[in-house]
Amino acid sequence: MKAVPKISFAIYFVSSKRVKCPPGTMTEGQILNALFSNYTKMLPEGDSAVEVQIEMHVQDMGSLNEITSDFEIDILFTQLWRDESLSFAHMLACKRYFSLRGFLPPTVSTVSITAHRLLHGETPCSDQLHVNGTLWINHRLSVKSPCNLDLRQFPFDVQSCILILESYSHNAEEVQLRWMEEAVTLMKPIQLPDFDMVHFETKKENLLYPNGYWDQLQVVFTFKRRYGFYIIQAYVPTYLTIIVSWVSFCMEPKALPARTTVGISSLLALTFQFGNILKNLPRVSYVKAMDVWMLGCISFVFGTMVELAFVCYISRCQNSVRSAERRKDRVRTSQVWTNGSCRSRAGQNNSNGNGVLFIYLFAENSTHEMVYLSNGHSKLGEKNHEEKIERISTNKNKHSRHTVVKSESPKKEKCK
Repeated sequence: MKAVPKISFAIYFVSSKRVKCPPGTMTEGQILNALFSNYTKMLPEGDSAVEVQIEMHVQDMGSLNEITSDFEIDILFTQLWRDESLSFAHMLACKRYFSLRGFLPPTVSTVSITAHRLLHGETPCSDQLHVNGTLWINHRLSVKSPCNLDLRQFPFDVQSCILILESYSHNAEEVQLRWMEEAVTLMKPIQLPDFDMVHFETKKENLLYPNGYWDQLQVVFTFKRRYGFYIIQAYVPTYLTIIVSWVSFCMEPKALPARTTVGISSLLALTFQFGNILKNLPRVSYVKAMDVWMLGCISFVFGTMVELAFVCYISRCQNSVRSAERRKDRVRTSQVWTNGSCRSRAGQNNSNGNGVLFIYLFAENSTHEMVYLSNGHSKLGEKNHEEKIERISTNKNKHSRHTVVKSESPKKEKCK
C-alpha cells in the first residue's frame, strides 16, 4: 500500500497588540529572553507524558473528487498544552499572556495532519503563552486529504472521509493526544456540489509502530450524495430509451429494416450514456448499483433484438407452410400425353411416342390419381383397342370431382 505523506508544521507566531507596561514590571521581550535563555529543546521534565489537547473549527470544505479520491477542507486547528518550564508566574509581568513571536522551538510542535498536500497555512495565525506555562496555538490550514470511497451503492451512496492527526516525532510515552470537550465545530453547514455533509464524529486510536504506541486522532466526515443529477442525466434517459426500443413490437414483421434500426439505435444510445457516466468515476473492479441498472437496460434492448430474430424465423416458417398448402390445395388443369401432338392450357406441347395415355385427376384437398392406358400392350386394351375407363377420385371433401375419359387407340384425341 502506498504510504500517504504527512504534512507537518512548526510553531511560529504573530505578535499581538502591544500594551504599555507600568513602571517596575518586566516587558514582554524581557520575559521571553529570560524564559528561553536556559530553555532546552527536549520535552518538559516530568513523570508523565505531555498532554496535548486538540480542537478543530471547520470553516469551509472544497469538492470531494471521486477520480483522485480526496477532499479539500479549510480548518482552524488549535493545540493546547502546558510546559511548566515556560511559566512566568514568579516574574513581575505586565500581562498574564502574550505572543511568543517565534521563540518557541519547532521541536515542541507535535501534531501533524495526514494529507496529500498542505495547500496553505504552514505558519500559525495566533499563539499565546499564559502565565502558568500553557501554550495555545492556532493554525489556519487548507488541506487536501485522501478519502477511501466505496462506490458499490453509487449513485445512492454514503461516503466517509477521515482526517487523521497524530504526533510525528513523539510516541504515546512522551506525548498524549486527546480531543477537547467541543472537539469539532462547523462554522456553517457544509454543502458540496454532489454531496451534503450529514454527520461527523471524532475518534481516538492507539496504534502500534515498531518504536512503540502512537496516539492518533481522527475526524470522520460522512457525506451523502445528491442523486438528482443522475436521475435526470442517467435514469430517465435510459428508461425512455427502453420504451423507444419497445416501439418495434408494434411494427409488422415485414418491417425488418425499421425494427432493426430502432433496436441498434437504442443499444448505441445506452452505450454512450453509460460511458458518459463512467468517465467521471474511478476504475474499480467491483460492481456498482449504476452498473446493474445499465446492464439491465442493455439486456432489455438486447431482448428486443432477440425477439426480432425470433419473429423473423417464425414468419419465414409460416410463409413456407402457407406456400406448401397453396400448392397442395390448388386445382391444376389436366394434361394428356398421347402419340399425337397435344397442348395443355398452358400452351406447352406435350407428347409421348409410345402411345401411352396419362390422365391426371385432381380434386381439392385430395390425393392425385392417375389412369394408365396402353394401345395393345396391356389387358385393358385387348378388346378392339377400344375401352371405356371411368375412375372416380374418392375423397371425403364435398367439393371432390370426377373425370371420365374415353380413349381410342387408333384415333388422336384433341385437347380440349
